[in-house]
Amino acid sequence: MNLINVLNSKSLRVLAFSFFAVLALASPVYAADPSFSAISGDLEVLTLENRTTAGATANWRDPISASAGDAVSFRFYYHNTVEGTTANNVVLRIAYPTAASTSLVSTGTILSTNASQVSDNATIAVSSSQTITFESTAYWYPNRTTSNPVNLTVTDNGSYAEVNIGDIVGGWPTQGNVVFRANISNTSSGGSEAPIVDAGSNRDIYESQVINLSGSASDPQNDPMTYVWNCNGGTLSSQTILTPVYYAPSVNSDTTYTCTLTATDSGNHSSTDTVNIIVRNSGGGSSSSGSSSSSGGGSGTPMVNVSVSVNPSYGSAPMNGVDVTATVHAEGISSYRNIIYRFDCEDNNSWELKTETTSRNYVAQDLCNYNSNGTYTVKVKVEVDGYEAYNQATVIVGPYYYGSAYGISVDAGADKDVSENQTITLNGYAYSQYGYGMTYYWTCNGGSLSSSTTLSPTYYTPNVNYDTTYACTLYVTDNRGYKNSDTISIIVRNKNGSGLNVTTNFAENVTGSTATLKGTVNNDGGQYASVRFNWGRYSTYSNSTAWISGKTSGQTFNQYISGLEKAKAYHYRVEASNGKDIIVGQDVTFVTKPDSTTGFTALGGDANEINLSWNPGASSCYTMITRKTGGYPANSADGTIVYYGTGSSFVDKNLSNGVWYYYRAWAVGCDEGLYSFADSQYSKAYTGARTITYTAPIVTGEEAIALEVLARDVTQNEIAWQNAITVSPDDEIEFKVIVTPLGGKSLEDVILKSKLSDKISSISGIKFDDEAYSGTLDGDVNLGTIALGESKIVTFKGKIAGKSNFSYGSNELESSVEVSAKDVSSASKTLNITVSRMVEAEAGFISFLDLRFYAGALTILFILVCIAMMYLLIDRKRGKECLTEKAGTAKVEKSKYFNIK
Repeated sequence: MNLINVLNSKSLRVLAFSFFAVLALASPVYAADPSFSAISGDLEVLTLENRTTAGATANWRDPISASAGDAVSFRFYYHNTVEGTTANNVVLRIAYPTAASTSLVSTGTILSTNASQVSDNATIAVSSSQTITFESTAYWYPNRTTSNPVNLTVTDNGSYAEVNIGDIVGGWPTQGNVVFRANISNTSSGGSEAPIVDAGSNRDIYESQVINLSGSASDPQNDPMTYVWNCNGGTLSSQTILTPVYYAPSVNSDTTYTCTLTATDSGNHSSTDTVNIIVRNSGGGSSSSGSSSSSGGGSGTPMVNVSVSVNPSYGSAPMNGVDVTATVHAEGISSYRNIIYRFDCEDNNSWELKTETTSRNYVAQDLCNYNSNGTYTVKVKVEVDGYEAYNQATVIVGPYYYGSAYGISVDAGADKDVSENQTITLNGYAYSQYGYGMTYYWTCNGGSLSSSTTLSPTYYTPNVNYDTTYACTLYVTDNRGYKNSDTISIIVRNKNGSGLNVTTNFAENVTGSTATLKGTVNNDGGQYASVRFNWGRYSTYSNSTAWISGKTSGQTFNQYISGLEKAKAYHYRVEASNGKDIIVGQDVTFVTKPDSTTGFTALGGDANEINLSWNPGASSCYTMITRKTGGYPANSADGTIVYYGTGSSFVDKNLSNGVWYYYRAWAVGCDEGLYSFADSQYSKAYTGARTITYTAPIVTGEEAIALEVLARDVTQNEIAWQNAITVSPDDEIEFKVIVTPLGGKSLEDVILKSKLSDKISSISGIKFDDEAYSGTLDGDVNLGTIALGESKIVTFKGKIAGKSNFSYGSNELESSVEVSAKDVSSASKTLNITVSRMVEAEAGFISFLDLRFYAGALTILFILVCIAMMYLLIDRKRGKECLTEKAGTAKVEKSKYFNIK
């Protein structure tokens, strides 16, 4: 039989069928593909919240409304709904509009290398044309957690922001949320009209005097502005604020100087105005500081006058080191005569300084100190040649109101020095001396505001790569249309800078009515800091704890609070002050525990079934039950979730016969889209022909310790913790051991013993509850006492041995941890580590296969081919019939086997 006979024989079909059957056996069998957020019970993929305006009714929703400067959050929900699958390399991406608009529509998309993408839109309705700016950190709540999120770095390419959360295993226990934070940015590019500028009224002063210039500026489009002063004589305390201090120079004769104020808006439109300052020689004219008393007679009689100035003339308490300058104007007195100067800082007839000199101008440097707010009178007395003169000046300690243009006094407050990603309150002030009604408007050239139309808005500092100074201007307009303004500078320091910086940590020891709030002083700004917590049911807060003083950089602090409602969300934040700045940390939310379930019972019923019943927790919204064989579930993710709902009974079916099944039930609290879990109850039952029942809670000495042993591959940038992982040689892995008391009592004299594979070395970075541990893990490690309701967490890192220590393919390593405690049975847990060593010499698909497996498959193929050839030899007589078969018939047979259309 020639080759054509073979190709056309029915025997070839046997050979082909055998060949593809072997390939089917040799090929991996894939489960259904993973799929995201597509079943009943799933939340909306992308929802929003306005953090600036959130109040009693705040919740995640779509759409929301916002204004320029508002802070918003995007909640990204994900759930791989196909159990038994793993969605690989999951990326959560938010595509946002790059053009300014009053309707900002963003699209959230779940991306995975082996799952279909899922998208959802969310809309922000804005009162004016704006854009969105995302923050650099997102907060990940994996595996149904509601606290202690993982911080993720946001990648932002200018049109979308995204995070990578790695591989997600299918099932309800692994659903989670990622919260992105963003700000609504003021993107006004400036109108065509230039700012309106007023440099203030002309001035008439003496040489070496100090005055405040009273500039003001407003923009028709309310665009941000910058300011520059230029003077052709004298000096200024600052050239870039509206109301700088002007220092008059010494002059030989009365001289007029000009100062020009230029205001430029964000559209690069500028306007200018000038003010003339007459600086008089101190040999003539009257003092601008007010009247002075003098001694002397009529025409031709010697006369003495004195003018007084102070620097600074205003400030915040404590205000120390105020200079007092006295200038004597004497007619008919020889210039070489001695002059006696006396200075009284508070006009209380107590002279702080007496000095004698021939100079007619004397500066008492750093003379006066004021520790409390108030208005103080500085008095000066001079005596020369038997003649006396008095005069005085005023010092204002506390709020100082820069000028009163058009009868409006306005003060934007003191300059600020804070760190990036902090929150501070601006303390504006305004007053109409004529009693007119006023409106307020703030503009800032960086950062954002909670409101632009209140005197004391919250200012959110932006991310900065280096220390950056921003300006915020407060504009005040009375009901006549007259305006005045003032500007402050805000130095925003990079996180490695020197500004006051705090972090609100996550609450600990949360119960149904109590919690421990926690915070950290990242940087004290060079001075001791006082800290406290603002807390309440909503982000507007309604309570504050007592101040804790004396905190320095790196210190953590906590505060116990009580009287909370069960199963309710609470917001809190850190407030800190170092005497120079007052800031607040980020808002953190937790949900108190609900009432636990009661009467949880597991009863073996018919074969392969167990009847579960319970009383739901009074303040809970759901009950969750997890099942496991071989022992009780250590946590909600350990085992199979068999029930999640609002009922009080459930029949667990399709179980194996003659097996003990262990159940654990949690009451679930729900509020503001967050969850909490009450203390659980336990029950177990046996499936079989005879009914054996056990009523919960059943906790014996054998179940007094809950133990979890988890790991993740640091080299592969894994984030999720798992009980079984696959790694490569030379990878660094991180371990986490969690020990929790069960059975209604604390664990005493807790001993941890680790048995790591000999192919894991270089153990480092050992921490107990995130505190560094200087010892080793060799032998017994004493963990002390673990209180009921708490856990002890041990983390450390190790390195997998090199390639020469493993054969090609998969290598299984076993590492275990055993925990014992006083008067209870010990618990142990094994961590499964698969070390995969791939073939390096061959490229392409075969380098990724387990060669041992395929060698076996090829052997089976060879045997089947031999059987087929024997069949061909027996079927030789039918060869001629094969040659007469039609080509069309062959196509039909091929279509029959391969379904080609």
